Amino acid sequence: MKHFIQTLTGKITIVILLIVFPVIFMVYQNGRSTRQNWQEQQITKAEDDLALYVSSMDHIFDILEETLLYLPINNNSFNQLVTFPQSDTQRHWSLLISIKEQISSIKEIYPFMENIFVYYPEQNLFLNEKVNLEMTAVIRKQAENFSGSAASSKLWNTVSTANGYYLYWLYKRDGYCLGSWISYDALLSYICQNESTAAADTPTYLLTDFAGNVLTTQDGITVIPREYLGATVEKDGQFFITCQALHPGVYIARILGTAELGLSPHWYSSSFAAVTVLALLLVICVVLCISHWVLTPVKELTQGIEEIASGNIEHRLQNPSGTSLEFEKIETEFNHMMDQLKDMQIQIYQQELEQNETKLRYLSQQIQPHFILNSLNTLYTYSNRDVEATRKIIRLLSQYYRYVVNIESRYVNLGQELDHIENFLKLQKIRFPRKLDYEILCEDGIDIVPIPPFLLESFIGNSLKYGQDEQEKIMIRIQAVQVEPFVIRISVQDQGEGFSPEILEAIEEYHKTHVKNELLGTGIYNCIERLNLIYQDRAQIRCYNALPHGAVVEITIHLNQCEN
Repeated sequence: MKHFIQTLTGKITIVILLIVFPVIFMVYQNGRSTRQNWQEQQITKAEDDLALYVSSMDHIFDILEETLLYLPINNNSFNQLVTFPQSDTQRHWSLLISIKEQISSIKEIYPFMENIFVYYPEQNLFLNEKVNLEMTAVIRKQAENFSGSAASSKLWNTVSTANGYYLYWLYKRDGYCLGSWISYDALLSYICQNESTAAADTPTYLLTDFAGNVLTTQDGITVIPREYLGATVEKDGQFFITCQALHPGVYIARILGTAELGLSPHWYSSSFAAVTVLALLLVICVVLCISHWVLTPVKELTQGIEEIASGNIEHRLQNPSGTSLEFEKIETEFNHMMDQLKDMQIQIYQQELEQNETKLRYLSQQIQPHFILNSLNTLYTYSNRDVEATRKIIRLLSQYYRYVVNIESRYVNLGQELDHIENFLKLQKIRFPRKLDYEILCEDGIDIVPIPPFLLESFIGNSLKYGQDEQEKIMIRIQAVQVEPFVIRISVQDQGEGFSPEILEAIEEYHKTHVKNELLGTGIYNCIERLNLIYQDRAQIRCYNALPHGAVVEITIHLNQCEN
């Protein structure tokens, strides 16, 4: 134990422990308290927002009902059309135009209303019936069931249709019915129209009836338990906040997810101020300790290393004046290493070259064998029933494997690689004559550009496997262009579903960390590795999804002038 404390590791470990544990405890306690306060404020704000929306909804429906009730009073055309003979066409159309203009003016004020209608049963006249034929049928049926006094119904009612839930209001007058219907989705959108939709997690709002049935379109949510209504309830990390609206007799609900309940960045400002001051004091202490135990001996070591880095590999480190046992061992081991470095320098360089060549050959050959079984199976299938097709397959296979066997160089011409890919696709076309189409385009003058062999075949294989469109057909487009002097771009595109988000994330992660994810396919991995080994930073591969669908792989190569 005494020996450990005298070492650099022991001393730094003790100092770090004395600093880290108090800081972690304080930050944890502060973060926990701040997060809880933030969540409570978010819930309170959501409850206040719902109360405001409910008040706004009740006010809007009060005004809307009053407006609809006074329509016939403010415009006598509604009543005149009941008794006015239809034989007077000009006068009849004048009344209809007057009514429609009155209705249009109201709809401009209340854009969330899908329709304001007037139904004259005796004349079989339904104004604005083509707005929604399904709702028109519902209103006709309800109007036929009316009986008794003129004011048979002034309540808002809910009806379910194939297009969703609707809210309708029907008022019977002498000789006709007047009313309106509203889509619950449109109503919710209008009431919550001030909510920001630019955020990563848009707030989730719902409208439900008194039984908890969701009346608005919401993926994955069709019902809210009745015990949640009129209260704030936590379930599985989410908060369900509901508030009742008197008009039209529904509940408006807000679902707060974990993202919305997360800690807002501005809450850190006050806590970080105190933590920063304390951390600065602790850092000063650490710096002083490290300066005494580490920086002074490291400075002497650095001076010796700089001498060696300048090219004087005969230089050896002197015994540093450090205060720990580790620096003495570093000096001894480093000098021993320098004694061996001179003899090993050429040998290591040659080994690295051989390893790179071996890896390139391995990566190049790794993508070839997978085609053998499919090609033999295709040949067997056609051998007994189509001699001409069998000959064509044998010729294409001969060209394909001649290319594979004869490739010994690191580079082939782009034109040769595209011819090889075309042979490959011709073989696949024989297997899937009605399913597969392809297009290969190469800009004039770049077919002699050298590229690594078998660079595109794995991506073509992926398109054949996953690139089916909705009609189960495969269309592959291969294009090679010169985007600017000494820069070419080769792209492979299909019309399938495209890359999954997980695959795209794995590719991006590998570009950044060079750590292979298990989701990263062998073909993509091999291509990236080969490009890195051959071109270093002069080649890039980009994988993305095209619109409206399809996977795209783009390989951009910056050529040296000698390569071009």
